[in-house]
Amino acid sequence: MRLALLLLLFCPVCLSAQTWERAWQGAQKAMFRPGKSWEYTRDAVYLKRKQLLSSTQGNLNRWLLKKYTPVVPLLQGNTAGWAALSNRLLVKEFPRRKAQMQFFSQQQHVPQGLLEVQTGKTPALADRIGAQTEYVLFGGKRGEVQGKALFKKLVSQYKAAFPDRQIIVLSETLPDRGVRFASEFAASEKEKSFVRSFVRDGFLVAGIGDSSAQKGGFLRQEETQLILPAADVPAGLAARSWHMRRQLTAWRQSYPQAVFFLYISPAAASYDWRFSLANNLPAGKVFSISLTSVKNSRDFLFHRWNSFRYVRPSTLVWHDDQWARMSGFDAQIILP
Repeated sequence: MRLALLLLLFCPVCLSAQTWERAWQGAQKAMFRPGKSWEYTRDAVYLKRKQLLSSTQGNLNRWLLKKYTPVVPLLQGNTAGWAALSNRLLVKEFPRRKAQMQFFSQQQHVPQGLLEVQTGKTPALADRIGAQTEYVLFGGKRGEVQGKALFKKLVSQYKAAFPDRQIIVLSETLPDRGVRFASEFAASEKEKSFVRSFVRDGFLVAGIGDSSAQKGGFLRQEETQLILPAADVPAGLAARSWHMRRQLTAWRQSYPQAVFFLYISPAAASYDWRFSLANNLPAGKVFSISLTSVKNSRDFLFHRWNSFRYVRPSTLVWHDDQWARMSGFDAQIILP
């Protein structure tokens, strides 16, 4: 078991973007076996992070210390395997983190014409999304009323700009019931308002949330001492993205011409996490929208790099794919 984990950690081709779900399945089988494999993966994260810290400084380092920190079991038990998998995913993310850090270290400022700043209350994104996009990912938190309202406005705005396109709304806050549309009459009280807001305006809406049993327990992020539910550490985030990617394949087969608007978690919608849904959909067919606040902007490397120059209530829209990928989003709505 330990040898296998070491081979997975240091073999550069063992966990490609196409095969990471198999690594997750394998770790599930090992989750209840005895041993301390998570210790090896924890040390590997620190080793990789040390390499990154040696080449950067200032705000970039502070961001990395928070973003690239291993997790450990809060209590000895069945979360040891989950910690090992989470740390292994961080190790496998090293090439992307290195590319990000090097990219921003080499930049002095954002070149003119690449970043559009909108100051209106409702973002104008329909034209930027365009007619060729197949997946619009909106990273909003569960239970966030303002985020859901903005999402609804963006869907309606796109419909007005492209009336001939079939729009299907999928939400991670609604349980996945296969390729089957939701009805406000069949929805639970918790789901009803979200479903109603779209159905009554003529939109098709369905759930894409993983309705299977979620991994239980808690883990601790070292150094920050932050206690996280097992569902919110890298292994949990990757598992949910994998589930949604698989379900989207079924939806695409049934509705090949549709554009899918997805209300999902910020991590799943972001380019900033290698194993996110955004990074596992066809390149050039995705538009990622990030929803954040002035306070939470510190979670983004882009804002730390430019000393929070653009952090104020507004909408940032990239007109360059490389800058979008390195920053984590095509558009970002910054709330007060």
